[in-house]
Amino acid sequence: MKHRTSQTAAQLASRLSETATQAKNIRQIEVPTSPTQRFVLGAILVALFVGLTYQFHIPISIHYLGSYVWVALLIVLLGVLVGLFTGGKKPDDDKPGLGKPSLVALAVLLVIIATLVSFLSGPVLCSKTYANLMSVQQSEFSQWDDKLLVEGISLMDTESATRVGSRELGSLQDVVSQFDDDEYYQIIVNGTPQKVSPLQYVGFFAWLNNRKTGTPGYVSVDPIRQSADYHELESIDGTGDGMRYVPSGRFNDNLARHVWLRYPTEVLGTTHFELDEEGHPFYVTQAMGFKTPMGGEYVKGVIVTDPTDGSTEYYDAGSVPAWLDVVYDGELLDWMYDCHGAYGGGFLNSIFGQVGCTRTGGDYGYVMIDGEQWIYTGVTSMGNDASNIGFLLSSEKTGESHFLPMASADEESAMSSAEGKVQQFGYEASFPSLVSIDGQPTYVMVLKDSAGLIRLYAMVNAESYNVVACEPDLATCKETYERAMRSAGIEFATDSQEMPEVDTTGVETGGTEGASKAEEYTFEVAQLQLADDAGDTYLYVLSADGEIYRIRFADDPKTCMGLSTGDKLSCSAVDRGTYREVVELK
Repeated sequence: MKHRTSQTAAQLASRLSETATQAKNIRQIEVPTSPTQRFVLGAILVALFVGLTYQFHIPISIHYLGSYVWVALLIVLLGVLVGLFTGGKKPDDDKPGLGKPSLVALAVLLVIIATLVSFLSGPVLCSKTYANLMSVQQSEFSQWDDKLLVEGISLMDTESATRVGSRELGSLQDVVSQFDDDEYYQIIVNGTPQKVSPLQYVGFFAWLNNRKTGTPGYVSVDPIRQSADYHELESIDGTGDGMRYVPSGRFNDNLARHVWLRYPTEVLGTTHFELDEEGHPFYVTQAMGFKTPMGGEYVKGVIVTDPTDGSTEYYDAGSVPAWLDVVYDGELLDWMYDCHGAYGGGFLNSIFGQVGCTRTGGDYGYVMIDGEQWIYTGVTSMGNDASNIGFLLSSEKTGESHFLPMASADEESAMSSAEGKVQQFGYEASFPSLVSIDGQPTYVMVLKDSAGLIRLYAMVNAESYNVVACEPDLATCKETYERAMRSAGIEFATDSQEMPEVDTTGVETGGTEGASKAEEYTFEVAQLQLADDAGDTYLYVLSADGEIYRIRFADDPKTCMGLSTGDKLSCSAVDRGTYREVVELK
């Protein structure tokens, strides 16, 4: 397992390796004899080196492999400059040449030693250190019944949030031509999970035209109202009314470069966009520490940047402001647990025996617990099975982590189960969140049509993933889910948890089949006909008033087999135009 910083350093070393490889021939290069020409050539080489340093903003740290590559290039450059300005001679003639063999050899040796130390700092020799990067407490799911609530999850995935946000931004003609909502971040705003996106420049000329005032604001998406709001920043004396220091800024307005110039010795991790209690924007960048000389990465602190005026402040990881939600991002927490699960028995065991080795499922969802943002992910064995042995809950603010042992279906299986329930529509399930419904571990997710618009909500029992409910609103979905659990013989105690009332008026329908809401019908059966569709069996019922109802046979085979002409039937059904799709029989 390689961490992100190690990968970045390796890529940088790969890009620059050709320079080291060719350095041994550097004295064979003939240079101009004119002092002016030598000065110009030297100035060009220095400018190129400074430009590369400025472009890649490499941190100067003994823990970072890229820093050693940078120092090696600096040594080579010094050798070249010595050759230029001292008139160095090639061994086979009297013509001036470039470089000092001893300096080139020193540079190559430095990179080789640093690469070796980086390897030795990895899990091969330091497996116990990697296994202890994350402290994981053992918990039971029942301990989290009152914490894993539906109101604590975002009811829209990032793709849907992006569509809703982009639609809101598209209505602002004076903004959309210069800026876009590039990336959405999951945070908590006023006690509610939301997705927010700071506006970014659409290109170089957009930055050039707006660099004095910056980007004008950000877009927030409310998963309950399923709508987006554009927030324009108020004017700030002396700094303009927007965010100057953003990821899409150029030159010194680039956020990553701005932070690097102020903290050149820090190895920086990921950057997250956040809002304080007043809705003022900030960028939060991780400052990484290392448990081994060049490995075992963890978050030692964060650098908070105000993008409106460029001011920065460093906080230790354990003493961040109350409004700040993310210190440990989800990918880092996933990686830390993978190290914990893989290397507890040593490196060789993680490769060969894999006794007791576990890993995360590779993706994660969010849930708000006691006002903090946590990630949830399934945990499985190192094999490629389709089941979980438990779940990991980790706080993105403190890194506190709990493992909840539980044999269950993995997220992919739950998603497939929800999609199969309404397979006739071809809906696609989003990555689910884990919550407690009536004390039962339950996957909650949205089902989207081919246009990416939300059509249904789904609940899937984590331990019995054939127990599924899909409905247009959460309250009805919970009722249907409870009936499905009773039918499956699952014992549960109904909780008092109220489902959020989702406002679907903000969701574009796009004329897609399946957008209608279920309504109640009572009718007399006039005719019955079985038919197969997409590998599923359906009972088509013609009512006495000429309407056609379609019932998925597997949903209630007992009722379907017992129906006959003249029976009265009550149901909830969705109008599909040529027929009505039955979602529940009464």
